[in-house]
Amino acid sequence: MNSIENNIQLFLEDYFSHFSFQDDGAGSILSASERLYESTGNTVFKEYVLNALTQLISEKSFESAGSAFPSFTAPFSCAKALFFAEKETGRHEYRAILDTCMKNLTSLPRTVSGLFCDPQNQARAVSLQDLYAILPFYMAYEKQYNHFGNLSDISDLFSRARKQVFPHTEEAAPDRASSEKNSLGTDLSGTGWYLLTLIDCIDLCDEQLYEHYRLMIDLFREAVHSVIRSQNQETGSFFSTADDGSCGRQERFATLMIVSALLKAVRLGVLNEKYVKHGIAAFDTVFRSEAEITNEIFCLRDHGHTDEGETADKNGHCLTKEDTEITAMFINAYTEMMYVRK
Repeated sequence: MNSIENNIQLFLEDYFSHFSFQDDGAGSILSASERLYESTGNTVFKEYVLNALTQLISEKSFESAGSAFPSFTAPFSCAKALFFAEKETGRHEYRAILDTCMKNLTSLPRTVSGLFCDPQNQARAVSLQDLYAILPFYMAYEKQYNHFGNLSDISDLFSRARKQVFPHTEEAAPDRASSEKNSLGTDLSGTGWYLLTLIDCIDLCDEQLYEHYRLMIDLFREAVHSVIRSQNQETGSFFSTADDGSCGRQERFATLMIVSALLKAVRLGVLNEKYVKHGIAAFDTVFRSEAEITNEIFCLRDHGHTDEGETADKNGHCLTKEDTEITAMFINAYTEMMYVRK
Protein backbone atom coordinates (compact mmCIF):
# COMPACT_ATOMS: atom_id res chain seq x y z
CA MET A 1 0.00 0.00 0.00
CA ASN A 2 1.50 3.36 -1.00
CA SER A 3 1.27 6.51 1.10
CA ILE A 4 -1.73 7.88 -0.82
CA GLU A 5 -3.73 4.69 -0.33
CA ASN A 6 -2.70 4.63 3.32
CA ASN A 7 -3.94 8.21 3.75
CA ILE A 8 -7.24 7.31 2.07
CA GLN A 9 -7.73 4.43 4.47
CA LEU A 10 -6.79 6.54 7.52
CA PHE A 11 -9.14 9.31 6.44
CA LEU A 12 -12.07 6.95 5.95
CA GLU A 13 -11.39 5.14 9.20
CA ASP A 14 -11.60 8.44 11.07
CA TYR A 15 -14.50 9.75 9.00
CA PHE A 16 -16.73 6.73 9.59
CA SER A 17 -15.84 6.58 13.27
CA HIS A 18 -17.92 9.75 13.70
CA PHE A 19 -20.23 9.39 10.70
CA SER A 20 -23.26 11.68 10.70
CA PHE A 21 -26.01 12.43 8.21
CA GLN A 22 -25.55 16.07 9.23
CA ASP A 23 -22.45 16.14 7.02
CA ASP A 24 -23.71 17.35 3.65
CA GLY A 25 -20.89 15.47 1.93
CA ALA A 26 -21.84 12.11 3.42
CA GLY A 27 -23.40 10.76 0.22
CA SER A 28 -20.25 11.52 -1.77
CA ILE A 29 -18.06 9.73 0.80
CA LEU A 30 -20.38 6.70 0.72
CA SER A 31 -20.17 6.56 -3.09
CA ALA A 32 -16.38 6.93 -3.02
CA SER A 33 -16.11 4.08 -0.51
CA GLU A 34 -18.23 1.87 -2.77
CA ARG A 35 -15.88 2.56 -5.67
CA LEU A 36 -12.86 1.72 -3.55
CA TYR A 37 -14.39 -1.60 -2.56
CA GLU A 38 -15.28 -2.44 -6.16
CA SER A 39 -11.78 -1.50 -7.33
CA THR A 40 -9.70 -3.10 -4.58
CA GLY A 41 -11.93 -5.84 -3.18
CA ASN A 42 -11.01 -4.66 0.32
CA THR A 43 -14.04 -5.50 2.45
CA VAL A 44 -13.17 -2.77 4.96
CA PHE A 45 -14.63 -0.22 2.56
CA LYS A 46 -17.81 -2.24 2.11
CA GLU A 47 -18.25 -2.50 5.88
CA TYR A 48 -17.86 1.25 6.25
CA VAL A 49 -20.80 1.77 3.89
CA LEU A 50 -23.00 -0.93 5.40
CA ASN A 51 -22.39 0.23 8.97
CA ALA A 52 -23.10 3.85 8.07
CA LEU A 53 -26.38 2.86 6.42
CA THR A 54 -27.34 0.79 9.45
CA GLN A 55 -26.81 3.90 11.57
CA LEU A 56 -28.89 6.08 9.23
CA ILE A 57 -31.72 3.55 9.20
CA SER A 58 -31.69 3.11 13.00
CA GLU A 59 -31.91 6.88 13.39
CA LYS A 60 -34.89 6.91 10.98
CA SER A 61 -33.06 9.49 8.91
CA PHE A 62 -34.82 8.61 5.65
CA GLU A 63 -38.36 8.76 7.01
CA SER A 64 -39.05 12.48 7.19
CA ALA A 65 -38.90 13.62 3.56
CA GLY A 66 -35.33 14.73 4.05
CA SER A 67 -36.00 17.16 6.92
CA ALA A 68 -33.44 15.37 9.13
CA PHE A 69 -30.71 16.05 6.57
CA PRO A 70 -28.80 19.32 6.07
CA SER A 71 -30.24 19.83 2.56
CA PHE A 72 -33.22 18.51 0.64
CA THR A 73 -30.98 16.63 -1.81
CA ALA A 74 -28.79 14.93 0.84
CA PRO A 75 -31.12 11.96 1.50
CA PHE A 76 -31.09 11.00 -2.19
CA SER A 77 -27.30 11.23 -2.25
CA CYS A 78 -27.06 8.88 0.74
CA ALA A 79 -29.89 6.61 -0.46
CA LYS A 80 -27.89 5.69 -3.58
CA ALA A 81 -25.78 3.51 -1.29
CA LEU A 82 -28.86 1.45 -0.37
CA PHE A 83 -28.78 -0.17 -3.82
CA PHE A 84 -25.19 -1.21 -3.15
CA ALA A 85 -26.19 -2.59 0.25
CA GLU A 86 -29.07 -4.58 -1.25
CA LYS A 87 -26.76 -6.10 -3.85
CA GLU A 88 -24.00 -6.96 -1.38
CA THR A 89 -26.19 -8.39 1.39
CA GLY A 90 -29.15 -9.83 -0.53
CA ARG A 91 -31.42 -8.28 2.07
CA HIS A 92 -34.70 -6.89 0.71
CA GLU A 93 -35.72 -4.70 3.64
CA TYR A 94 -33.95 -1.80 1.97
CA ARG A 95 -36.74 -1.73 -0.60
CA ALA A 96 -39.24 -0.01 1.70
CA ILE A 97 -36.75 2.77 2.44
CA LEU A 98 -35.95 3.19 -1.24
CA ASP A 99 -39.67 3.38 -2.03
CA THR A 100 -40.04 6.13 0.58
CA CYS A 101 -37.13 8.07 -0.91
CA MET A 102 -38.57 7.70 -4.39
CA LYS A 103 -41.96 8.93 -3.19
CA ASN A 104 -40.23 11.95 -1.68
CA LEU A 105 -38.39 12.55 -4.95
CA THR A 106 -41.52 12.46 -7.09
CA SER A 107 -43.22 14.88 -4.69
CA LEU A 108 -40.53 17.53 -5.14
CA PRO A 109 -41.88 20.67 -6.81
CA ARG A 110 -40.76 21.56 -10.32
CA THR A 111 -40.26 24.73 -12.27
CA VAL A 112 -42.38 25.61 -15.30
CA SER A 113 -39.64 24.15 -17.49
CA GLY A 114 -39.77 20.84 -15.61
CA LEU A 115 -36.60 20.97 -13.51
CA PHE A 116 -36.79 20.08 -9.84
CA CYS A 117 -36.69 23.05 -7.52
CA ASP A 118 -35.93 23.71 -3.87
CA PRO A 119 -39.06 23.06 -1.74
CA GLN A 120 -38.11 26.06 0.42
CA ASN A 121 -37.55 28.33 -2.57
CA GLN A 122 -39.58 27.19 -5.52
CA ALA A 123 -38.30 30.01 -7.68
CA ARG A 124 -34.86 28.35 -7.62
CA ALA A 125 -34.26 25.45 -9.96
CA VAL A 126 -31.86 22.83 -8.63
CA SER A 127 -28.19 23.36 -9.35
CA LEU A 128 -25.99 20.98 -11.30
CA GLN A 129 -24.57 19.82 -7.97
CA ASP A 130 -28.10 19.06 -6.76
CA LEU A 131 -28.72 16.97 -9.89
CA TYR A 132 -25.67 14.86 -9.01
CA ALA A 133 -27.44 13.95 -5.77
CA ILE A 134 -30.81 13.31 -7.41
CA LEU A 135 -30.48 11.79 -10.88
CA PRO A 136 -28.20 8.77 -10.20
CA PHE A 137 -30.61 7.77 -7.43
CA TYR A 138 -33.55 8.25 -9.79
CA MET A 139 -31.84 6.18 -12.51
CA ALA A 140 -30.85 3.41 -10.08
CA TYR A 141 -34.44 3.13 -8.86
CA GLU A 142 -35.76 3.01 -12.41
CA LYS A 143 -33.29 0.24 -13.26
CA GLN A 144 -33.91 -1.82 -10.15
CA TYR A 145 -37.64 -1.52 -9.66
CA ASN A 146 -39.43 0.23 -12.53
CA HIS A 147 -37.99 -1.24 -15.76
CA PHE A 148 -36.87 2.29 -16.76
CA GLY A 149 -40.50 3.38 -16.99
CA ASN A 150 -39.60 7.03 -16.31
CA LEU A 151 -36.43 7.13 -18.37
CA SER A 152 -37.91 9.76 -20.69
CA ASP A 153 -38.27 12.08 -17.69
CA ILE A 154 -34.59 11.60 -16.81
CA SER A 155 -33.61 12.32 -20.41
CA ASP A 156 -35.70 15.49 -20.38
CA LEU A 157 -34.06 16.60 -17.13
CA PHE A 158 -30.61 16.19 -18.69
CA SER A 159 -31.69 18.12 -21.77
CA ARG A 160 -32.86 20.96 -19.55
CA ALA A 161 -29.71 20.82 -17.44
CA ARG A 162 -27.73 21.22 -20.66
CA LYS A 163 -29.02 24.78 -20.87
CA GLN A 164 -27.14 25.55 -17.64
CA VAL A 165 -23.92 24.29 -19.24
CA PHE A 166 -24.49 25.77 -22.71
CA PRO A 167 -26.87 28.69 -22.11
CA HIS A 168 -26.13 30.36 -25.45
CA THR A 169 -27.00 27.44 -27.71
CA GLU A 170 -30.32 26.96 -29.46
CA GLU A 171 -29.74 23.41 -30.70
CA ALA A 172 -32.40 20.97 -29.54
CA ALA A 173 -29.89 18.14 -29.36
CA PRO A 174 -26.10 18.00 -29.19
CA ASP A 175 -23.83 16.90 -32.00
CA ARG A 176 -20.11 17.07 -32.70
CA ALA A 177 -20.50 20.29 -34.66
CA SER A 178 -22.26 22.02 -31.77
CA SER A 179 -19.62 20.90 -29.27
CA GLU A 180 -16.96 22.45 -31.47
CA LYS A 181 -18.59 25.89 -31.47
CA ASN A 182 -20.58 26.14 -28.21
CA SER A 183 -18.88 27.78 -25.27
CA LEU A 184 -19.39 26.65 -21.70
CA GLY A 185 -21.61 29.10 -19.87
CA THR A 186 -21.08 27.65 -16.40
CA ASP A 187 -17.92 27.49 -14.35
CA LEU A 188 -15.96 24.26 -14.64
CA SER A 189 -17.20 23.08 -11.24
CA GLY A 190 -20.75 23.08 -12.63
CA THR A 191 -19.57 21.27 -15.72
CA GLY A 192 -17.82 18.74 -13.50
CA TRP A 193 -21.04 17.97 -11.63
CA TYR A 194 -22.87 17.65 -14.96
CA LEU A 195 -20.28 15.21 -16.36
CA LEU A 196 -20.28 13.10 -13.19
CA THR A 197 -24.07 12.88 -13.18
CA LEU A 198 -24.19 11.90 -16.84
CA ILE A 199 -21.53 9.19 -16.63
CA ASP A 200 -23.06 7.66 -13.50
CA CYS A 201 -26.45 7.51 -15.22
CA ILE A 202 -24.94 6.15 -18.45
CA ASP A 203 -23.36 3.41 -16.34
CA LEU A 204 -26.79 2.49 -14.97
CA CYS A 205 -28.73 2.74 -18.24
CA ASP A 206 -29.52 -0.17 -20.56
CA GLU A 207 -27.81 0.20 -23.94
CA GLN A 208 -30.86 -1.34 -25.61
CA LEU A 209 -32.87 1.75 -24.68
CA TYR A 210 -31.03 3.37 -27.53
CA GLU A 211 -32.74 6.75 -27.86
CA HIS A 212 -32.17 7.72 -24.23
CA TYR A 213 -28.81 5.99 -23.87
CA ARG A 214 -27.53 7.71 -27.00
CA LEU A 215 -28.80 11.12 -25.88
CA MET A 216 -26.88 10.89 -22.60
CA ILE A 217 -23.71 9.84 -24.40
CA ASP A 218 -24.06 12.70 -26.88
CA LEU A 219 -24.60 15.17 -24.04
CA PHE A 220 -21.56 13.81 -22.23
CA ARG A 221 -19.28 13.94 -25.26
CA GLU A 222 -20.45 17.43 -26.16
CA ALA A 223 -19.41 18.74 -22.74
CA VAL A 224 -16.14 16.77 -22.77
CA HIS A 225 -15.12 18.21 -26.15
CA SER A 226 -15.75 21.72 -24.85
CA VAL A 227 -13.78 21.07 -21.65
CA ILE A 228 -10.84 19.60 -23.56
CA ARG A 229 -10.75 22.70 -25.77
CA SER A 230 -10.11 24.73 -22.61
CA GLN A 231 -7.18 22.53 -21.54
CA ASN A 232 -3.71 24.01 -21.85
CA GLN A 233 -1.90 21.57 -24.11
CA GLU A 234 1.47 22.37 -22.55
CA THR A 235 0.60 22.24 -18.85
CA GLY A 236 -2.47 20.00 -18.94
CA SER A 237 -4.40 22.47 -16.78
CA PHE A 238 -8.02 23.46 -17.31
CA PHE A 239 -7.27 26.76 -15.53
CA SER A 240 -4.80 29.60 -15.50
CA THR A 241 -2.29 28.77 -12.80
CA ALA A 242 -0.07 31.02 -10.71
CA ASP A 243 3.48 31.77 -11.79
CA ASP A 244 4.78 28.96 -9.60
CA GLY A 245 2.33 26.50 -11.18
CA SER A 246 0.08 26.27 -8.12
CA CYS A 247 -3.71 26.50 -8.19
CA GLY A 248 -6.52 27.07 -5.73
CA ARG A 249 -8.78 24.64 -3.92
CA GLN A 250 -11.78 25.28 -6.19
CA GLU A 251 -9.66 24.59 -9.27
CA ARG A 252 -8.51 21.32 -7.73
CA PHE A 253 -12.09 20.36 -6.93
CA ALA A 254 -13.33 21.01 -10.48
CA THR A 255 -10.32 19.19 -11.96
CA LEU A 256 -10.93 16.11 -9.80
CA MET A 257 -14.55 15.91 -10.95
CA ILE A 258 -13.59 16.19 -14.61
CA VAL A 259 -10.74 13.67 -14.29
CA SER A 260 -13.01 11.18 -12.54
CA ALA A 261 -15.68 11.54 -15.23
CA LEU A 262 -13.18 11.28 -18.11
CA LEU A 263 -11.45 8.17 -16.80
CA LYS A 264 -14.70 6.42 -15.88
CA ALA A 265 -16.00 7.15 -19.39
CA VAL A 266 -12.89 5.53 -20.86
CA ARG A 267 -13.38 2.51 -18.60
CA LEU A 268 -17.00 2.17 -19.76
CA GLY A 269 -16.08 2.59 -23.43
CA VAL A 270 -17.94 5.89 -23.77
CA LEU A 271 -14.67 7.65 -24.65
CA ASN A 272 -11.65 6.15 -26.35
CA GLU A 273 -8.33 5.71 -24.60
CA LYS A 274 -6.78 8.91 -25.94
CA TYR A 275 -8.69 10.78 -23.23
CA VAL A 276 -6.68 9.04 -20.49
CA LYS A 277 -3.73 11.33 -21.20
CA HIS A 278 -5.96 14.40 -20.79
CA GLY A 279 -7.16 13.17 -17.40
CA ILE A 280 -3.71 12.19 -16.13
CA ALA A 281 -2.17 15.47 -17.33
CA ALA A 282 -4.84 17.49 -15.52
CA PHE A 283 -4.43 15.47 -12.32
CA ASP A 284 -0.65 15.93 -12.38
CA THR A 285 -1.07 19.69 -12.82
CA VAL A 286 -3.11 20.23 -9.66
CA PHE A 287 -1.18 17.68 -7.57
CA ARG A 288 2.53 17.86 -8.18
CA SER A 289 3.62 15.65 -5.27
CA GLU A 290 2.30 13.19 -2.68
CA ALA A 291 3.03 15.79 0.00
CA GLU A 292 0.73 18.25 -1.78
CA ILE A 293 -2.01 15.62 -1.91
CA THR A 294 -1.61 14.97 1.82
CA ASN A 295 -1.74 18.65 2.73
CA GLU A 296 -4.48 19.77 0.36
CA ILE A 297 -6.81 16.76 0.31
CA PHE A 298 -6.49 14.90 3.56
CA CYS A 299 -5.76 18.00 5.63
CA LEU A 300 -3.33 16.10 7.83
CA ARG A 301 -2.08 18.72 10.26
CA ASP A 302 -0.61 18.89 13.72
CA HIS A 303 -3.01 17.59 16.34
CA GLY A 304 -5.44 20.26 17.46
CA HIS A 305 -4.57 22.81 14.75
CA THR A 306 -7.33 24.11 12.50
CA ASP A 307 -7.79 27.14 10.35
CA GLU A 308 -10.61 29.57 11.03
CA GLY A 309 -14.02 28.03 10.38
CA GLU A 310 -12.76 24.45 10.43
CA THR A 311 -13.17 21.60 12.86
CA ALA A 312 -10.81 18.71 13.26
CA ASP A 313 -11.06 15.11 14.35
CA LYS A 314 -8.66 13.40 16.72
CA ASN A 315 -5.99 13.16 14.01
CA GLY A 316 -6.26 16.76 12.86
CA HIS A 317 -8.45 16.14 9.80
CA CYS A 318 -10.64 19.15 9.04
CA LEU A 319 -14.19 18.13 8.36
CA THR A 320 -16.01 20.97 6.64
CA LYS A 321 -18.47 20.14 3.86
CA GLU A 322 -15.95 21.42 1.32
CA ASP A 323 -13.27 19.11 2.73
CA THR A 324 -15.42 15.98 2.63
CA GLU A 325 -16.61 16.73 -0.90
CA ILE A 326 -13.13 17.34 -2.29
CA THR A 327 -11.77 14.26 -0.51
CA ALA A 328 -14.56 12.14 -1.99
CA MET A 329 -13.79 13.47 -5.46
CA PHE A 330 -10.10 12.81 -4.98
CA ILE A 331 -10.87 9.20 -3.99
CA ASN A 332 -13.09 8.80 -7.07
CA ALA A 333 -10.42 10.18 -9.41
CA TYR A 334 -7.65 8.15 -7.78
CA THR A 335 -9.78 4.99 -7.97
CA GLU A 336 -10.33 5.52 -11.69
CA MET A 337 -6.59 5.98 -12.08
CA MET A 338 -6.07 2.62 -10.37
CA TYR A 339 -8.40 1.06 -12.96
CA VAL A 340 -6.32 2.64 -15.72
CA ARG A 341 -3.14 1.14 -14.31
CA LYS A 342 -4.58 -2.40 -14.17
